[in-house]
Amino acid sequence: MTIDDVFMKLTEHPFTTIGLADREKFHTGMLSFVINGLIDDKKRALLTELWGSDTVNHCSFHESKAPNSIKSLVEQNSLDLVVKQGTDVKLWAEMKFKTTLSKDQLSKYQKNYPKAVGVLFALFTGVEKLPDGITEKAFPEIIVSFFDKNPLEDHIWKTRGRDEIALVRLWHQYLGYISQLTREFAARGAETIQNKSTWVGGLKAIKLQGVFQHYRHAKFREMVDAKGLKGAFPDVGVDQFNSHGNPGIEFFYELLPKQKPGRTGLQWQSGSLKLFAIGESENDTVRDQRLENLREGFPVIPETLGGLDNQSMSNGKFKSCTVANWNIMDAITDDQVSALFKGLSYLQEEHEDHKLVSPT
Repeated sequence: MTIDDVFMKLTEHPFTTIGLADREKFHTGMLSFVINGLIDDKKRALLTELWGSDTVNHCSFHESKAPNSIKSLVEQNSLDLVVKQGTDVKLWAEMKFKTTLSKDQLSKYQKNYPKAVGVLFALFTGVEKLPDGITEKAFPEIIVSFFDKNPLEDHIWKTRGRDEIALVRLWHQYLGYISQLTREFAARGAETIQNKSTWVGGLKAIKLQGVFQHYRHAKFREMVDAKGLKGAFPDVGVDQFNSHGNPGIEFFYELLPKQKPGRTGLQWQSGSLKLFAIGESENDTVRDQRLENLREGFPVIPETLGGLDNQSMSNGKFKSCTVANWNIMDAITDDQVSALFKGLSYLQEEHEDHKLVSPT
């Protein structure tokens, strides 16, 4: 099946039509629905796929009739999904089907449930930085794999009727299409995404463009780290973020209050590389002058790398000027990394008279 066919299937899928397909709560709920409906040996098999054999032993499956007391619940004390045995939380999961992790989110869950085992389910693995003790699984792949090995027949269920099984089949079908997208997208790595217009239009139609862009920003960060960002610029902070479904990555310097608090740096978001300065308010004149001074001497990025002669300015507490157009679907190159390093070197020199705050 071609990518065009996959996007057509996803766009016309009932879950997309009724507005559920991109909802993390929906997929978490479906997973819980499946766990609770399986016969005991299949329930153990699925939990083993999701959390691993060592962690599933945590649920005491060896005890007589123990699986009957194992129940999955959703939205429990900020957790997307928990698996309880009796009243004890044994396993928990955070679902990131569309969004990204907030700072220290998983660490907080670990502190709240120190005896439970946690896992992150995400469309792409290797993108988020995880605390020790937390594993991650490619959510569509692992569910599709389970049902490929355990066909959706009546005998694997203990409490599900024909209509309910049909619902799970639809879910399995939808996740199979998503799995094909993530496999083909990830296989490109940092290279150009073929049929860019198909991908851009298709991802927008199924409302998952943000998480795919987030993956590409992560590939850029890998390249930057491999080129020695921290060795060259120890005072530079890095933040990969998602603002209202619009992901980005920024490299920044924080200034000490005696110079007047602020942040300056370079941000890549929505196809634009921006030189920015953040102040205390929209009308921060110190911030405005700081950005203007930085803009005047900023090293020109060649047109071959998307550099612009006429830099457009944006207003607000976050004020910026666009210095290059970088399409997230184009190849991410060493030349772009070099342009970033050249820009950061310039910012570092401009701030050398002011002590910088090391990022936390």
